[in-house]
Order: sequence, then structure tokens, then C-alpha cells
Amino acid sequence: MSKPSPATVIALIALFVALTGNGRAGEVGRQIKDNSLTLATSTGLMPKIVEQKGPPGPRGPRGRRGPRGFTGPAGPQGLQGPPGSAGLMGPQGPEGPPGSAANLRVTPIPGLAIPQCASGGGACERATATATCPTGNVAIGGGYTTTTPENFVLLQALSNVRTFTVFAANRSSTQTTIQAIVYCVPTS
Repeated sequence: MSKPSPATVIALIALFVALTGNGRAGEVGRQIKDNSLTLATSTGLMPKIVEQKGPPGPRGPRGRRGPRGFTGPAGPQGLQGPPGSAGLMGPQGPEGPPGSAANLRVTPIPGLAIPQCASGGGACERATATATCPTGNVAIGGGYTTTTPENFVLLQALSNVRTFTVFAANRSSTQTTIQAIVYCVPTS
């Protein structure tokens, strides 16, 4: 069996379209009621079909709701509005329990007085003094005493949780002492 020619294929398509179109026209023709169309001639050569309108029919039932559409992109952020007014002041709260500082006992503990030679005496003019809290206490600060105002303290600090350290250099022409003092509080 040979292939059909292009002319045959086109003829078959035209035949199919013609048959389908006539079937639809016949179906529409059956829906037209008798005497619902009239003929009128305008030029005598070609008749026109004029439609006669009847009263409208009843309204049909409401259709189903369609699917939700896609969410669009967010718009630009708006400007910040003015600040609101301040709220009312709340009532004062109840008094709290007394703190542990009310019963806090601070005890000064002096360390040893360390002698220093007069200025120009060499390494002995510099001295380090310490004072340490007893066991069960912690250091919260410290200070020192000296016997001459020309004894310059170069460092004073807590060196651990129980010890305060002072480092001084004597610039006086006489010998002096430096003594550290630590301030201690109980841990319990």
C-alpha cells in the first residue's frame, strides 16, 4: 500500500471539516422555534434575518466560587508613624525583703609592716606588702599605711580572692615602712 498524495490528505481534511460543520449547524437549527425569525429585504437582492426579542427568562443559579488566586508580591514598607504617647505610671510595688548587706560585717585585716631603706639605698627602697583574709572570708578591697609621704605606691590591687598587694618605692631621705590592709567579708 502506497502513501496518500498531499492532495488526497487536504481533500480528506476538507471533507472532515465540512461534515463536522454541517452537523453543528443542524443541531443549532433544531433549537430555533417556529416564527421566531422574519425575513426582510433591504435591497431586494439579499434577505436579512431580523431577530425578534421575547421577554427575558428567569435568572439562573449562582455559580461555584472559583479557586483562590496567587498571592502577589509584597509592596514596599511604609513610613514609620509618629511615636505614641507615654503610658500611665504603674503603682509602686511592695517593699522587698532586707538584703544581706544589712548584716554584712566588713573586717580590716592588716598585713606585716615591711621596712624600706632611704632613697638611694638600692633595692631595699622598693618593697611589696600583702595582707590576706582568713579562711571563710573574701577580700572586697584594700589600702595601705606608710610612715612617710614620700613613699610612692606604684601598684595596689587584689591579687586573688583573699589577698591585697601593695608595691611602693621610698623617695624619702629616711627609712620607712609600707603595710597593706585588706577588707574582708564572710563568705556565708
